[in-house]
Amino acid sequence: MSHLVSLNLELSKLKDLSEEKVYTAKSGKQYVEIMVGINDETNQYGQSVAAWVGQSKEERESRQQKVYVGNGKVLRTEGSVHLTERKDEMPF
Repeated sequence: MSHLVSLNLELSKLKDLSEEKVYTAKSGKQYVEIMVGINDETNQYGQSVAAWVGQSKEERESRQQKVYVGNGKVLRTEGSVHLTERKDEMPF
C-alpha cells in the first residue's frame, strides 16, 4: 500500500441525498458515488482531504454547488498516485 487516508463522512448528508444520486447495482445493493480530493496544503484543522457526492457532466458544466460529505487527512504516502481506468459500469 502506498497511500493511507483517514476520511470522516457526515452521515446526515448522505441520508438526505435525493434518490437520483443513489444507484442500484445488479446485486440489488445501493451505492452513492463519492469523490475524494487531496490538496497539497492543509487547512486550519490539519486536513487536506475533502469528499463530496459525485456530479453528472451536466451538473459540473453548469457549475452546480458540490454536496460536501466529509473531510480528512493523508496519514502516509510513499510516492505518486497512479491513475486507474474508469469503467462505465461499476463491477458490483
